[in-house]
Amino acid sequence: MKRKISVFLSVALLVLSVGNFTVIAAEVVVAPAPVRVDGISLSNEKYNPIWNNLYNRVLVKSEFFADYFGAEVTTAGSVITISKNGHSISFTESEKRFVMDGIGGRNLESENLVYDGEFYLPLRFMSEALGAIVDWTDSLASVTTGSISLPDEAAQYLKGVTLFDQSTIRLEGEKIVYIDPYRIAGEPHDGDVILITHTHTDHFDIDSIKKVMKESAVILIAGEGGVARAEENGLKNVQSVVPNSEYTLDGISVKTIPAYNTAAERQNHRPELNFVGYIVEMNGVTYYSAGDTDYIEDMNGLDVDVAFLPIDGRFNMDETEAARAANAIAPKIAVPYHFNNFDSEAKAREFIALLDDEIIGVIMTFRMYDNK
Repeated sequence: MKRKISVFLSVALLVLSVGNFTVIAAEVVVAPAPVRVDGISLSNEKYNPIWNNLYNRVLVKSEFFADYFGAEVTTAGSVITISKNGHSISFTESEKRFVMDGIGGRNLESENLVYDGEFYLPLRFMSEALGAIVDWTDSLASVTTGSISLPDEAAQYLKGVTLFDQSTIRLEGEKIVYIDPYRIAGEPHDGDVILITHTHTDHFDIDSIKKVMKESAVILIAGEGGVARAEENGLKNVQSVVPNSEYTLDGISVKTIPAYNTAAERQNHRPELNFVGYIVEMNGVTYYSAGDTDYIEDMNGLDVDVAFLPIDGRFNMDETEAARAANAIAPKIAVPYHFNNFDSEAKAREFIALLDDEIIGVIMTFRMYDNK
């Protein structure tokens, strides 16, 4: 089956453990790590890959991303920023997170590292953010680099779309819509409409809502007690929503779709809780954010251009079930979300591989596409 995946070309990196090493910060092992790029050895002196043995992470000097991905690398005091296509990802020394576009953050397992005066960045995460595919074995990191451009057929539908942590979607056009803002690090205060699929804290994050919303923003919340909790925390213009309803907010059409679990082993989202997914029409495009859900009959034949579907397999569908849902919906574009992409994008790639040929699969989470 022919797949349409928005990553191409090739770089192979071989990372091997070596006998000589230095221990820093009581947890990081600095070891020579032979790297091959298109069959040619990468200069250890210039890029010096190192290994954080505690978290089994490989980090590399920031210059690697400038030289091999054409990214701009800038340093301001304790902050290093990688920029490409109008997007930016920033790391601050000794913090355990990064921030994209000054808005969405993600927590890391270990502190950002400066060693011998040089910033070291996560090899896998930054390579993927810049359009690469990365596969790991015990002794091999294979990185396939490629264009960080969207497929031509997908570009018009994903213009102004950014995915941050978990299920956080930002849609930008004449208005700005946030769906389930979570772990927001900046304070853009640019959101006209805020949509909350349900009241679990990784989707209903009061602090993040406050950071993204304009003072005049309209907020929709699904789930019992959500509006009361929002108002107790000082939020205004809050409305409760239930499945199978329609709203017009600031000129934006919004519909709610049921969202619930059907699998016996995961019942965190039951039908009677009235959690929802949202269909948002703006920019001449119809977007469906499924929320936390399994594949349900309500999805069959939804008339949407872009479908965002969870694939974590713990609280929602796994990648196989999500692909079945996507094939039943038949959108033009299918985007996997709600997976821990700092560990692996293998689940997301498997989801894309299972899509029908007519559907274009695109990984969007923390990607620096040219879609501003």
